[in-house]
Amino acid sequence: MFEAILAWITLKLTASPGCFKFPALNTWEPILHRAHPLSGDLFNYKMIDTINTAISWGLFVLIWLVQIIIYPGFHRIPTAEFVEYHRWYAYRISIIVLPLMLCEIVALLGWWWYGADRTAAYVATLAVSSVWLSTFGLQVPIHKRLQYGKDDALIRRLVATNWIRTTAWSLKALVVTTACILNRA
Repeated sequence: MFEAILAWITLKLTASPGCFKFPALNTWEPILHRAHPLSGDLFNYKMIDTINTAISWGLFVLIWLVQIIIYPGFHRIPTAEFVEYHRWYAYRISIIVLPLMLCEIVALLGWWWYGADRTAAYVATLAVSSVWLSTFGLQVPIHKRLQYGKDDALIRRLVATNWIRTTAWSLKALVVTTACILNRA
């Protein structure tokens, strides 16, 4: 039974052009190759373009919620409840943001791999680099200090420095979307 399923999967994967070619049933070593943007490969430029755009807009919406609602809302949390709330918030936001940021890196690498417009790719790379530097150089240290107690000056600093990420992710969403539209025209 297992061999029949394996044979069917192998037949399906080798019957149409794709990134994976299996020379024999017992050989599971994929042969990766650079795809042409107009090819019918499993992962092609249009797919990477779409994934990159979706991730960019997801992060765009998220960062604007953080900038306009969540971080300023820290001021409204009672001091006695702040440490518990901050721990709750930091854990849950990390579950959402970190995978998106990692996927953003993979999508950006895919953009470079499949030959995205170089200007757009450079601007997007600069924006993502700015986000990572700001996140781990500014926002994370502030959050580490806030985990010990509410400090309105630190919250104001968090809101102020977060504009770096808000601007960078907004610019990236605009650049990626524009490149995507121009590539499909």
